[in-house]
This record gives sequence, C-alpha cells and structure tokens, in this order.
Amino acid sequence: MDLRAPSTSRFALLMLFFWGGIVAIEAFMVPYLTGVGFSEKQAGLIMAAVFFVSIGTQPLWGYVADRTNGHRWIIAGTMFVAILSMLALRGSGAVFGLVLACVLVYSLTANSMPALIDSWIMQISGSGVPINYGVARGFGSLGFAATAMILGFVLDRFGLPLMFVIYSVLALLVIGIVLSIRTLRPVSLGSSSSRDAEPGQTTGSPIRAVLSNGPYLLLLVSVFFVFLGTRAAMIFLPLRVYQLGGTNVHVGWVQSLRAASEIPFMFVAAYVLRRVKPRLVLLLAMSFFVLRLILMKIAPTPASLVAVQVVQGIAVGFLVPGSVHYIDRIAPAEFRSLFQTLAPSIYFGLASVIAGSVGGMFLERFGLDALYSVAPAVAGVGVILFGGSLVMAGRRRLS
Repeated sequence: MDLRAPSTSRFALLMLFFWGGIVAIEAFMVPYLTGVGFSEKQAGLIMAAVFFVSIGTQPLWGYVADRTNGHRWIIAGTMFVAILSMLALRGSGAVFGLVLACVLVYSLTANSMPALIDSWIMQISGSGVPINYGVARGFGSLGFAATAMILGFVLDRFGLPLMFVIYSVLALLVIGIVLSIRTLRPVSLGSSSSRDAEPGQTTGSPIRAVLSNGPYLLLLVSVFFVFLGTRAAMIFLPLRVYQLGGTNVHVGWVQSLRAASEIPFMFVAAYVLRRVKPRLVLLLAMSFFVLRLILMKIAPTPASLVAVQVVQGIAVGFLVPGSVHYIDRIAPAEFRSLFQTLAPSIYFGLASVIAGSVGGMFLERFGLDALYSVAPAVAGVGVILFGGSLVMAGRRRLS
C-alpha cells in the first residue's frame, strides 16, 4: 500500500485545514480593519482587493497547471508565500498601502487556490483513483465551521490580531499534506467517459474555447449575479451582527453554522448528481441563495441571524460540487483546469470585488438596511437568467 497515494481521506484533511485558514482570515478581516482605524469604505476596498488579483491569477494558475501538471508544487508554494504576507499584514498597523500590498499578495497566492485544488481532485479522480469530491469538500466545510466557531470565542478573548498566527499554522498543515501526496503522471485527455470532449480533441486557443462554450458562459453570468448579491451581504455580515446587538461570538457562530450546514449536502451531492440533471441541481441551489438573503434582511436578532445560515446548506452544499462536476463535463479536455479556475474567478472573485468596493460606498451612503434590501434582488437576477434558459431549452426540445 502506497501511503503517499492520493485518497479521499488525504484530500479531506487538506480541505479541512485549507478552509479553516480561509475563515480565519476572511471572516474576521473587516472587524480587524475597522478596529485598527480604517473606515468602512476603506475596509470594503481592501476586501475587494482580496478578490481582485485572483480574478486573473486563478485561471492563470489553472492554465499553468494544465500545461505542467504541477498542481502540487503550485499549491504548496503559494500557500507558503501567503503565510508570509499575512504575518506581514499583522505588523502593518493602519498603514493603508502596506495592508493593501499584503492583501494583494494573499489574493495572488492562497486566495487563488480553491479552484485549483478542486481541479487537482477532479484530475486524479478522472484518472481512475476513487476520490469522492463531495466528501472531501464536505470536510472543507467542516474545517470552516469548526474554525469559525472556535475563533469566535478565542478572538473575543485574546484579540483579533491572533487570527494571523492561527492562519499561519493551518496553512503550514496544508503545505505538509500537499507535499505528502504523490505526484501523478499527466492524465490523458480522454480519460473520463462522462466528459463531452473526445479523446485528442483540441479547441485552439483557451479564449476561443471559453467564448464558444454557451453552457459555460451562461453558468458564469448566472452565478455571478447570485454571488454579487451574496458577497455584498456576507462581506459586511459582521457589521450586521453588531447592528443587531451581537458580538464576535455571534460572528463566529454565523460562519460556523453556515459552513456546518453544507456538510450533509456535500456528502450526498455525488448521489444526487447521478440521478438529477446538474442544471436542475444548480437552479435549486441558486434559489436557496436568494431565500437566505431575504431571511437575513428580516432577521430581528443576532440569534435569528445565526439560525438563518442553515439555509446555506442546500445552497452552497449543492452549488459547489454541482458546478465542479458540471464544468468538468462540459469543458474541453485540454482546458479543464482553466475552466475550473476561471469560473470562481468570475462568479466569486469579480463578484466579490464589485460587492466589496461598491458595497462599501453604498453602505456609507444608504446604510446596512438598504444594502440587505438590494442584495436579494441582485442575486435573483442570476436565478431568473439560469431558470429562463432551462425553460427555453425545454420548449426547444418540445418544438
């Protein structure tokens, strides 16, 4: 038995610590920044910068991984650089330029890795290794939930700056696990019979491959709007908690419950996707994003705001594995990592940049109540686009 062979359990541990590190930084960054003296507008711009660089670097890392089969070394190297950037941010105080520089490095490195990790798992799974992506990603949600819950208490007692040290420890564990996984040989282009591309088929340039893929473009645009409204609400969620009279403990519980609720849906996603068309699963998931935003708007207390986050389970729990499997099915064989990494750079990265920058300015001018009123409507645009396309496709089949 090869103890370094890739397996579901090994990737589950990788996801556990990786997403624990993500919540350690991103869930508490806004209160940290406002606590050291930045305005809400500045905090929004910095959070936008977290996702700005990754818009370009996620697909770039994916393209490099497609060409080199170097997922392992890319992930390990970028995580190490991210540790240095976050420790440097801790020592930057309230100097906007220094904090922004550290955030941009983090965006270039660790924040650009989630989709590449997904792509690595799908690549290995496509080569015949029995890896269950839903289970592995479910452990990522578990890491996110457990870390958020623990951090809420720890940071309330010892102070928000401790989050940078905690992140560094978790990132080091990720690096160790990544380096422990044996590097596989490149997978042949036609290795998975469930994918649409024929063995050896080429589609020319990556830009042409993306622009000529109608189902992929529709997915990008639809989920972009869903995440635009969602990220506007989630980036400033700590401020909503404080507005309702909550503390960092409530912030931690909000993050914990929303991630924990994803776990059972992640675990059963593979079973569901074998029996229900991925497009229908994605539409259902998008609809629950809108429902959660509506409930967040009308939640009257910190406790009710925490309880609302359970709706995220079916939303993210089905959207993430559903989109990963759907993209793997419709992407050209030679650009699968590119397609996997470009998607979140658009509907998560670009949406987060706009939500953070515009949301911060909107918040200062109109207030939190207005922000949480607009967010569900914006996300609803994505549901209408995707749902409308399914209706039109059904009518074409009947005509």
